[in-house]
Amino acid sequence: MAPGPKKPVLIIGFVRKEGLERTLYSLVQAGSMDIYLAIDGPKNLDQASLQTEMVKSAKRIASNSGVDLRIWQRNQNRGLAVSVITAIDWFFSEVNEGIILEDDLYFNKNFIDFASQALDHFREDHDTWLISGNNFNPKISKVATNSWSTYPLIWGWATWKSRWEVMRAELLSGESLSRMSASRRVKSFWRTAYQRATTGRTDSWAAPLAAVQRANLKFTVVPQFNLVSNIGNDESASHTSEGSAHMNLLIPNKKISHQFSFLHRKEISEETDIFLEEFIYKISWKNNFSYCAMKLFDWLKFPKKNRKKSLASILSD
Repeated sequence: MAPGPKKPVLIIGFVRKEGLERTLYSLVQAGSMDIYLAIDGPKNLDQASLQTEMVKSAKRIASNSGVDLRIWQRNQNRGLAVSVITAIDWFFSEVNEGIILEDDLYFNKNFIDFASQALDHFREDHDTWLISGNNFNPKISKVATNSWSTYPLIWGWATWKSRWEVMRAELLSGESLSRMSASRRVKSFWRTAYQRATTGRTDSWAAPLAAVQRANLKFTVVPQFNLVSNIGNDESASHTSEGSAHMNLLIPNKKISHQFSFLHRKEISEETDIFLEEFIYKISWKNNFSYCAMKLFDWLKFPKKNRKKSLASILSD
C-alpha cells in the first residue's frame, strides 16, 4: 500500500505555550496541515491570560504556514478526564480517523508517517483499537516494524471514529471487566484503577481505558522504535505529575522508512504486555488485595455525603 496523505491531528493543550508552538512546528515539518486544537478552560486569571497568548501564537503559526487550524477553547475548566474525552469527541465529530497529541510531547515525521500508514492498513481490523507512537521496551526493536499490546499507550496515538465510539462506551460502562482473562493481581489492579477513576477518586481517563482494553483483548499497534517522547514533567503536567524512567526517551532523528510493513498479531507473543505490567504499571503480588483495600479506604474516607459524581454522569451533564 502506497503511503497516503497525512491524517488530521488533534492537539490537546492547556497552558504550555512553548510546547504548543513546538508541536505545531513539528507537524508543519511533517506535512500535517489539517489540525484541531482543544484547550480546557483556565483555573485562574493567570492561566486565562496565558491561554490568550497561546491562541494568538497558534493562529499566527497556522496563518504563516498555511495550516487549516480549528480551535475549541472552553471557558470552564473540566479537569483532565472530562476535557480529554470531550476533546476527542469533538475531533471525531469532524473527522473519521486521526492522530491525537498533547502539548508535552516530542516527535518528528517518523511518527506521523507511521501513524498515518497504520491507520490505512488496519482500518478494517476492528480488533485493533489504536496506533501508538510509544515503545518502552528496547527488546521489541528486534522485531520488524511493529509489535502489539492489549494496553493503550497514549503519549502520541491514533485511532478511528468507529473505534473511539466503542472505546468510549466501554470506558464508561465497565461491563467487560468481569470477563477479563488475567491473573488475580492484574484483574484486581485494573478493577481498582477503573473504580477509582470512574467514581471521581482520581482524575484519569487513561486508567479506565487501559482496564477495558485489557478486558476486551483489543490491540494497540506498537512501533519498532520509540517514536514519541514525553517531556512534560512540570507543574503543567496532566498525565505525568511524577518523574518516570520512560519519559524523555530518545527518538530516531533519521527517516526510518518511506513505507512501513506491518506484522499480524499471530506473529507476536505476550512479551509487551508482561513488560508493561511489570515496569510501567508495576503490578505485583500486593495488588491481589488492592480492590478490597480500596473499598475499605473509600468507605472510611468518602462517606456517601462526600462522594463525587461519576465520570459518566459528569459527561452526560
